[in-house]
Amino acid sequence: MKAWYAMTDKELANFFDVDMSKGLSGQSVIARLDKFGLNNDPSLSHEMQEIYKAWVKRDGRIECIAIKYIVPGDIVLLDTGSRVPADLRLLHVHQLGIDQSLITGEALPATKSTFAIDNSQVPIEKQNCMAFAGTYVTRGSGWGIVVNHADKMQKSYQKADSKTKKNPLNLTANRLKRLGIAINNKNAPKLLNDIDFVYIDYFLRSEDMLEVIRKVQLGLGINCVFMVSEDIALNLKKELPSAQIYCGKEIANHVPKQILSVMVDTQFISNANYIDILKVVSTLQQHGSKILWLSDGKNSSQVVGVATLSMIVGSIARDDNLNKADLIAVNSRPIVVASILHNKK
Repeated sequence: MKAWYAMTDKELANFFDVDMSKGLSGQSVIARLDKFGLNNDPSLSHEMQEIYKAWVKRDGRIECIAIKYIVPGDIVLLDTGSRVPADLRLLHVHQLGIDQSLITGEALPATKSTFAIDNSQVPIEKQNCMAFAGTYVTRGSGWGIVVNHADKMQKSYQKADSKTKKNPLNLTANRLKRLGIAINNKNAPKLLNDIDFVYIDYFLRSEDMLEVIRKVQLGLGINCVFMVSEDIALNLKKELPSAQIYCGKEIANHVPKQILSVMVDTQFISNANYIDILKVVSTLQQHGSKILWLSDGKNSSQVVGVATLSMIVGSIARDDNLNKADLIAVNSRPIVVASILHNKK
């Protein structure tokens, strides 16, 4: 049999018995789940396999499913930030670049194509028409057909993709689990005990922000800072006259000493980009602060990987942000931060 990268579109369609324009039928998916089993990714915890989702084409419709329900022959769609859920033979790409450094050690993302390679022995880094499980899309989009899944996937990435290791749950970890929070870093429960700043970068109603301030800042003595628009900040300042607003233009022009001075009383950061936020977070941490960064993970942000502890809240996060986050609260209420920090001190 030809290697996957050497097969043409027609050969792949015949081999997997799939209509490329419609994807698999529901009946075919059920039969393949029964034959091949779930797409259990050995590099991910059970919780993370429920959290990671993929877009597939089935019965002519685009559906979002948990990655464990992907089967051989599925048509999977990829976009910037996506985690490749299984080994794919790419059939359509648009400026698609994939970070496959976990497999090949390449410093730069690999540019992908759809051209079959007529060669029986091609090293992984040269298989440009393939996308391997556990890698991440850094730019562009595309789609491909699942050729390997579960224990038959490319093994190389499995050594380093997940931060989760098997370890006895302590009391804090048990509390997080009861709150519906997935632990993607075994050290996260311990790190929670050291947090002295909480940065919140996702939508909260004004009353929810005030509740977080009351329970976390006033109740626990942990500084809370919200990323909001200038209008929202000014409205909330009416409820909290002593609160300070730090705008992006000021951050961009300030040196670390000024940032440290201003952040003592700052409650809201307005009209700031992620470069500004990263500057603030890095400055505070370099001077001893321990920061919990909460966001919806929708946009690309280096802060997720830089903060002492990061948590994704909600179900719209990019896969690459999910991978970098320490904690994930997909179904939790927006003010879950008040619950996870309760009795911290």
